[in-house]
Amino acid sequence: PGYYKGSAGTDQCTACSVGSYNSQTGSPSAALCLACPVGSVTEQEASTDISACVCSLQTYLSVDAAGASTCQQCPTGALCSDLTCALRNDGQTCPGSGKIVGTWVKGTDGIYSLSGCPAGHQRQTDRCVPCAVCTTGKWCARADYITDSNA
Repeated sequence: PGYYKGSAGTDQCTACSVGSYNSQTGSPSAALCLACPVGSVTEQEASTDISACVCSLQTYLSVDAAGASTCQQCPTGALCSDLTCALRNDGQTCPGSGKIVGTWVKGTDGIYSLSGCPAGHQRQTDRCVPCAVCTTGKWCARADYITDSNA
């Protein structure tokens, strides 16, 4: 398992590459090294089971109510500066920079969505961005500023 050998002879077997696995013994072809599900990879060569496939750092694992799991692409607002997904981490934090901005809620489908932004921020698709500072005498769109976060 985890290897294949494409030709007869005394050559060594070849390991299935990172991102694939093979649970069979005596595999004659690299085609029997099965690719991990979309968004997941193995962490090493010669993996022997689909359980070795883990979500890539730019994705997070979602599990729906029926127990089916898939790797979901990380929303822009939850992507850390090192391009890892904060939704993978306890407390939704990024290494070295703390918690991501906004309130992220996991639905019954296992998928996270942005449900709100803190005072001084506004929602822009799937991320919270700081409100624009308006200068005296300049016109600002209503959504660009907050005059009173308690209002």
